[in-house]
Amino acid sequence: MASVPDSGVHPIYTTVTPILYPNRSGHATGFFYVDLGDSDSDEVEQTGEQIYLITNHHVVANEDDNPICDSIRIIIRPDSQDLADLQYHDIDLRDNSGNTCWLEHPEGSGIDVVAIH
Repeated sequence: MASVPDSGVHPIYTTVTPILYPNRSGHATGFFYVDLGDSDSDEVEQTGEQIYLITNHHVVANEDDNPICDSIRIIIRPDSQDLADLQYHDIDLRDNSGNTCWLEHPEGSGIDVVAIH
């Protein structure tokens, strides 16, 4: 199998993750975004820059704009050579104050995209 040519794109931009609901049926997908600038992934962790999970608004919220559940679960494969090595991470959809943990377009849910932080 031919390898993908190095396009200068950081690997995080080419990663899509399944999104699962821990206590309900259904699933979705999302991808990751971080403003890396000229830094590498080690520097991102050291500088505290935020990595966002980008998905659709309807994946996390109902018609009333409330979270559809307490959390979502994503699957990460830390080793691209070992596809059986899966790590599950739960992401809360509300913070300790009860606020939603996502950013949305100023137009609101009419633009069906959110960035979960």
